[in-house]
Amino acid sequence: RVGVRLDMIGLPGHFLLATRPTATTPRTFVDVFNGGRLLGLRECEEIVTSYGIGWSDSMVTPVPMSEVWTRMVRNLHNASWRAGDVTNARLLEHLLACCSASTTAAARAARPPVPYPGVSAEAAEAAGGGEGTQASHMMMSVPEMQALLQMLAASAQVQAAAPPG
Repeated sequence: RVGVRLDMIGLPGHFLLATRPTATTPRTFVDVFNGGRLLGLRECEEIVTSYGIGWSDSMVTPVPMSEVWTRMVRNLHNASWRAGDVTNARLLEHLLACCSASTTAAARAARPPVPYPGVSAEAAEAAGGGEGTQASHMMMSVPEMQALLQMLAASAQVQAAAPPG
């Protein structure tokens, strides 16, 4: 809304947003999970090394939307397993298997596409929704969309019912 373009940065164990560097201004990182705290490259390195992982400047390379989606679903999958929710964990495994970037074009074509909210099928196609593009990862089949929405609704109910703390 304010015209600032941000990149998505997938550090190991932590997700950040970042401004785009210019010739005179270095990249600024935004830690959205810690109150929007602004970070420099050194603080990013400290986050990564705190997990016992060696640092590389390539870790702050922007990640594509399809990788962000996969990471989010993988995190939900891991949380479901830890909570003992085998049904949701298996559903998420299915979503990862059929909607990942490695899914073949033939397998994707066999599913009737339903765009994610706010993205019409025509808009996805106009954006270049062909094989291997970002827009091609914005599509899900009707059963996948319904199952995901049911799982998210159930998760929200569990979180709402949980005591604070």
